[in-house]
Amino acid sequence: MKRRKPDLLFLLALIVGLGVVVTGYTQELMERPAPTVSASR
Repeated sequence: MKRRKPDLLFLLALIVGLGVVVTGYTQELMERPAPTVSASR
């Protein structure tokens, strides 16, 4: 199997995007009292 740089870049972008979404979601939850149901995913 060959390693491609686009795949690596795509993975990095995906991880960063997920991190941004998760961070925004957590910040929104921290502003209001977080229900226990949202902790389980």
